[in-house]
Amino acid sequence: MKRFKAVIVLLLCVSLLLAACNRHEDIRDIITDASAGESDNKGASGNADEIEIRVPDITEEELKEEADEDRHIMSDNPTFRDCGILVGAYNFTLPFSYKRISDEWTFNLSDYGFDEDFRLGPGERTTDTIHLTKEDAGYDIVVGLYNPYDVKCTIEEAYVYSLTIDRRETGEFYPIIKLPGGLTWCSTFKEIIEVEHPTEGFTVDHEKQEMYLNFIYDYENYYMLTVSETKGIMAVTVKSYAKTR
Repeated sequence: MKRFKAVIVLLLCVSLLLAACNRHEDIRDIITDASAGESDNKGASGNADEIEIRVPDITEEELKEEADEDRHIMSDNPTFRDCGILVGAYNFTLPFSYKRISDEWTFNLSDYGFDEDFRLGPGERTTDTIHLTKEDAGYDIVVGLYNPYDVKCTIEEAYVYSLTIDRRETGEFYPIIKLPGGLTWCSTFKEIIEVEHPTEGFTVDHEKQEMYLNFIYDYENYYMLTVSETKGIMAVTVKSYAKTR
């Protein structure tokens, strides 16, 4: 009887040892699977856990969809919060793909100390002082460029996050513009505040006879207007620090 009990105990110990070994194998397999999953987007269960990586897309289809969206926003009673502006024949809500205008509005990277191999890293921005020129336009558009992607991008693939047009710099040549509320060049201070009150108030330069109005929404979308006391709106800056559209 004692020998039987001893055999039973021995068999029980072996069973526990084997179970422990099996548990160790299971844990090791799960760890291995989980580690492998970090490279192929699979978790411990082996199911796909998709992680969206944002990469440049400047296909004609994508650019047309973006342009159609901007046209719809600008034709549907936009507000300053939409960060929209019509320039010539273009409707924009910032940020927008530089590729939409890069065939006409260009600049030389060498003027800013870079060569054609220059790339913007993920989330990087240029200064908002890049002068774009267009043949026979007679005026510049000043922009800042931004990489909204998770990988490096070329300037052609970047987005415009800041756009400035200043009639004081363009002289007699300047584009038609349209702002929310139907505001445009020469719109007066009174006409502006009937559309939207500056969120940050305004400052006055009595020597230049100019007012500077600032509109900031969620610390992300910005409008800045320079308004002459006698000539109305003379300069417009629109900015958006939104990470994506």
